[in-house]
Amino acid sequence: MDDVEIEIKIKPKKPEVLVAWLKKNTKLIRSSHQIDYYFNPPHKDFLFEDRLGKKRADDYLRIRIDEKEGGVTYKHYHRELEAEGRAYLDEVETSLGKPDKLLKIFELLGFKVSAVIDKTRNSYSYGEFQFDCDEVKDLGTFVEIELKSKVVSPDDGFKKIYKLLKDVGVKEWEEARGGYVEMWWNK
Repeated sequence: MDDVEIEIKIKPKKPEVLVAWLKKNTKLIRSSHQIDYYFNPPHKDFLFEDRLGKKRADDYLRIRIDEKEGGVTYKHYHRELEAEGRAYLDEVETSLGKPDKLLKIFELLGFKVSAVIDKTRNSYSYGEFQFDCDEVKDLGTFVEIELKSKVVSPDDGFKKIYKLLKDVGVKEWEEARGGYVEMWWNK
């Protein structure tokens, strides 16, 4: 399953347990300050209101800028397993040498910014997993756990992530539904 992202995002009740484990058992990949710009193309509004009145999207177009590099990403959610908290997505991304130039191109082409997410991220590697610990302006602290290996099915990937959390000793958390951009739209 290429170009499929299997991850969960949690807000641990006791983040110090996970942070202590990460410092002891993982490799710090990088620390960064990231600003994510989310766009709607001129011909279509990606945002919609779900049956509960929450703003959401199935498609996302993002330019990310950080101190060292930038990138552009398109994501499309498959929400078949969403009731179980296990939606997965197609993700296509590439790096950009000058992301500020693409921001200008999008503006000139009529793309509209739908959200700007400002966060500090510490990323850690552990076997086939990546942990991204984020402090998100106006939203709080979150940890994303992503399975980086290929799996037969998304469900198998989620089972691996939940087993790892149990093995680490993280017993209580609030699972964050949707991305930071959806949380920002609905704050």
